[in-house]
Amino acid sequence: MAQFVAQIFVASEWAVAVTIVVEEFPVHRRGRSLGIVTSMNTLGGITVGVLAFLGLQNTPISWRAFFLVGIIPLIAVALWRRKMRETPMYAEERAASKAKGRHDEASIFEPWRPQLRRNVLAVGLMHFFRYAAVASGAFWWPYYAQTEAGMSLSLTGLYLGIAGLTGAVGFIVAGRAMERFGRRPTFIVYIAGAALFGVPLFQIHSPGVMLPFLCLSIFFGLGSAAITSAFSTEFFPTYVRSRAAAWCRNAFEIPGGIVGPLVIGVLGDHQTGPIGSIGDAMSVLFIATLLPAAFIAWRYLSETRHLDLSALDMLAEEYRV
Repeated sequence: MAQFVAQIFVASEWAVAVTIVVEEFPVHRRGRSLGIVTSMNTLGGITVGVLAFLGLQNTPISWRAFFLVGIIPLIAVALWRRKMRETPMYAEERAASKAKGRHDEASIFEPWRPQLRRNVLAVGLMHFFRYAAVASGAFWWPYYAQTEAGMSLSLTGLYLGIAGLTGAVGFIVAGRAMERFGRRPTFIVYIAGAALFGVPLFQIHSPGVMLPFLCLSIFFGLGSAAITSAFSTEFFPTYVRSRAAAWCRNAFEIPGGIVGPLVIGVLGDHQTGPIGSIGDAMSVLFIATLLPAAFIAWRYLSETRHLDLSALDMLAEEYRV
């Protein structure tokens, strides 16, 4: 329960951070900026992998040592965030709303008004399916590597550290590709890559062969978060952007991150699971979740590559209170 509540606040802060990036940078640099900022998301995974390889879990407080280390950046963020300023786009929107006496910015359910509901559902469901696959892979791969592939804990941690660096590159490449080719085609290619390398990853038992598949799976799987961050912010006007992004994360992505690993645990249990193998269950889940995510992006999401957010705000004037 504590982890669930913590993830709600972490996801909300992530949504705000992405919103700030989208509002601060011009249209021709938004994709690149999102790629760089979202790549920082892999640093935690890299750090955990390195610390596991160094044996932090062997200290007197066991696995709790990882949480103790994790408190350090939280303290730093709590102090440094006081110096952050509001984005000019948000400041102008807030001033205009006060001048017109509007009250819609107070409702958490504002993103669900009829004019915005379709985008929230489409982006949210895309988040759900994508993250169900990514979270399951991140959660169950160490277990699969150690119990079904016979790898040691230290080698598993080292592989995660190496793959995490590759994942960081995946974010940056996604940012560049978003600017050159667009959000939708880049996302579909990344999802296809995640499936192409993720499915065989959980069928391989040779450590030497597994590393490149792990790196490429994380490159495409985690790197796609740079694109979903664009979808969850660029579709919505400034006055509701951060709330819409928070809904997409908290109401869809986090449940996907819970349901996906849970389903794998039930299906892949070695004693009672219908499939009886974590590797086979993961391969099935990748196909069952990544295909719908790609279909939603292709069928229901429009391209936002050259979208002028100021023009989007002007359109929102027609239906706001």
